[in-house]
Amino acid sequence: RIEYDNGDVDYVSGSPNKTKNGKIRKDQKDFTYLSPHYISLNVGPSIPFGYFAYSSYSANQGNAYTGFNVNFDATGFLYRGFGIGIIGGYSYSPFQGTQHSTLVTSYLPPTSTGINITCGGWNNAYLMVGGGYFSQIGRFMLDYKVNVGAIFSYFPTANAIYTDSAGVGQNSNFTSNAIGFIYGIQGNIRYFLTRKIQLKGSIAMM
Repeated sequence: RIEYDNGDVDYVSGSPNKTKNGKIRKDQKDFTYLSPHYISLNVGPSIPFGYFAYSSYSANQGNAYTGFNVNFDATGFLYRGFGIGIIGGYSYSPFQGTQHSTLVTSYLPPTSTGINITCGGWNNAYLMVGGGYFSQIGRFMLDYKVNVGAIFSYFPTANAIYTDSAGVGQNSNFTSNAIGFIYGIQGNIRYFLTRKIQLKGSIAMM
């Protein structure tokens, strides 16, 4: 709406709807104008590229499987559809590393017996900023961004249970972590249930 100095009001879109305290607000079911800005919480699967995912820590071999991903996404659009956003999240993938287990075995005392090694999952936390555009089709909005940022990887922990030469049971953990550079693309589709509440689907490649 446009409010003039003399108190007159022109409605550009929507219609007057007074609250209990007398203020005028837009009807939440009036979809003639929808704001493209959003804050969202996203939960879904985390799928490794091509099934294989490993690092030098796991002897450059191993398989990561589909896990889960959760992130927080806040995006605002500024000029002619261009917007900037920030996304932070966490992903987890189960990991099977036969070569990793073999490598850990080589770290144990050569006289060890009853060796049992298990591998944990792959944990990643990331923070990215990005820029992109949006388009609107009725109550649907599409937006797409290019993101860059940093990722903290806590590589799969190898747990070794064994008996040493003195016959004493031992339990050792082998861990490693690293901070790296991350980049990717993201696409979102949103459907407005009301002017402020939306359903959102998102896919990202990182």
